[in-house]
Amino acid sequence: MVLRNVAYASVIMLAGTGALDAQSVTQITSPNPRPNFPARPQADPLRVHQQYREAHVSVILQQLRQAAADRKTLTRADIDRKIAQMRGARKAGLLNGFFAMDLNGDNVLDKEELAAPQMDETNSVFRNIVSTADTDGDGTVSLIEASNHTATQVDARGTTQSIAAIYEQLLALDPNKDGKLTAAELETLALESFAKVDTDGDGVISKEESAAATPAAVMAARPNPAASMGARCAFPKIEGDQRLYVVTAYEGGTLSNTTVAGQDEGTETSTIEIAEGTDPVYLAVSSYTPMIWRITGHTERIARFFGAARKGVGVVGLPKEKVTLVGDRECLTRLENASPEMEQRQLSQLFNRLPEGISSIYTSGNLSLPSDFMQRNSKSAAAVMARRSVNFTLDGLPQKTIDKEIEPTVKSLRHFSPGGVADIDPAEVVSSGKAERYQVLPQEAGLVQLLQNGSLKAADPRPPGHPGYVALKEFPRFPAGLAGAHSVSFEFPSNMKLPEGSPGHSSVIVQPASESAKP
Repeated sequence: MVLRNVAYASVIMLAGTGALDAQSVTQITSPNPRPNFPARPQADPLRVHQQYREAHVSVILQQLRQAAADRKTLTRADIDRKIAQMRGARKAGLLNGFFAMDLNGDNVLDKEELAAPQMDETNSVFRNIVSTADTDGDGTVSLIEASNHTATQVDARGTTQSIAAIYEQLLALDPNKDGKLTAAELETLALESFAKVDTDGDGVISKEESAAATPAAVMAARPNPAASMGARCAFPKIEGDQRLYVVTAYEGGTLSNTTVAGQDEGTETSTIEIAEGTDPVYLAVSSYTPMIWRITGHTERIARFFGAARKGVGVVGLPKEKVTLVGDRECLTRLENASPEMEQRQLSQLFNRLPEGISSIYTSGNLSLPSDFMQRNSKSAAAVMARRSVNFTLDGLPQKTIDKEIEPTVKSLRHFSPGGVADIDPAEVVSSGKAERYQVLPQEAGLVQLLQNGSLKAADPRPPGHPGYVALKEFPRFPAGLAGAHSVSFEFPSNMKLPEGSPGHSSVIVQPASESAKP
């Protein structure tokens, strides 16, 4: 047989990928006690906490050197690469628990090993994660099942995003707004920030200078990242008595059968129900995944809607004249791990007004405004940090009937997309790009669709590792988003044209003509 597009060849990602966290910057210290510097915002990449000018500049530049691939210029691609490295390192750490539990070394956790007493803390953490990793329901967990499931747990933790936010803040300093931050640009900014505190210009922060340097004076040394982001994203001005509500999310939790990001990207959807009220609402939303926001309820209260996502965004339920969309970037930093005070400070800098309510959440699901938003004076974000519950639906599938053969794939769909797949009319979507129906639905929804229309059948026996499917007839495209934990195995006869698009990390097997001819 011939293997094509096999990108998911390695299961274990080594921790030594070069991923660094916020504490990995080497601090240059002096044998003499340093003065007490004023408290600085946690996310300020130009904070002055070194006594000597050269030490301050070195520490600031190290942040860029660690993230930039060429060690000279920081770009968006560098940040994405760093996020991938941190996910890999986290995944490798979690998989240590698998090997600690796999006492006979056969790369499968059997029922006895799953029930064995906990050996240590790492084993305990992994046991909690692996409890739902048995995707084929045979009572055991293979290394592939554990690896795929662990990938979703890595994404569900906010640590990676909070560390990435440091590099986001760094890139926001870009003085000429060309999307790149060079070492020379950053060095100039670092020298300027130090000079604001070093008032006599001797290159050393004295106790007197430190005591005289108020947080406001230190902050004045750096450009305002909020202002930079505001310039790039063109937020509409909040007018009159409009109440600001903000949603930041990674994903929606429900797939859409309409795409706003092209046929090769998965679009998700989330619902925000507006409660009855008299105050006009300015609603600003931002997500990592392409998203269609469905606004329901008392939509007449929405005076202005702003939406952003990295590869496409849309909204249903609002007239076009009230909508502003940015479809090529996230315009609001995800704040899942930020304190309420930090959230409010960052957003008030961005919009020049305190938000009335905030929902900072990994999976947005279905939200109600204002009840699901952390209110301005709240001291706890616990209510808005939990994963939102959604009702599972198959409304977006061409066929609603689920045969027994399809049930395992539907189970996977429910696992990865708890809201299922929603039916959205492209004609009703106001979008940053073209809104159109998928030729083949994304991820597991697409696999279900292809099983229903007879294009695929489940492989029997199932191949080791991830699920396998055999092509029975040609279909136009691979489902989008079959990467990481979503990856599967496709088997095609040699005389069948391969689908368009990308199989992601899935394996594509083309049988030789002799095998294809067998009944």
